[in-house]
Amino acid sequence: RWCENFAAQFETVLRLAPPVASFTFGVLTPAQVHLLHEADCCVVGTATSLEEGEAWVAAGADAVCAQGVEAGGGTVAGFSGKMQIWVPWLWPACLCSVCRCQ
Repeated sequence: RWCENFAAQFETVLRLAPPVASFTFGVLTPAQVHLLHEADCCVVGTATSLEEGEAWVAAGADAVCAQGVEAGGGTVAGFSGKMQIWVPWLWPACLCSVCRCQ
């Protein structure tokens, strides 16, 4: 099996409690973000679409890193990121959504 056990990795991050914990290719649950906050970790989530960025905000992330197709084009299954989005369009959309712009 090539994929590491995420639950075991997550427990290790909680135990080590780094100042910043960043995640990509998926969104943590609000409960997982809460556990990291209890361990005094700042949580950063990578978003490859506006929908994914909003999911990170809803989960309670402290920051969202908008990543466009320029970074290799990887997206997360289950999000509308199937359409390749360039950073010049993704950043303003995420910023406006996160800051609740009108």
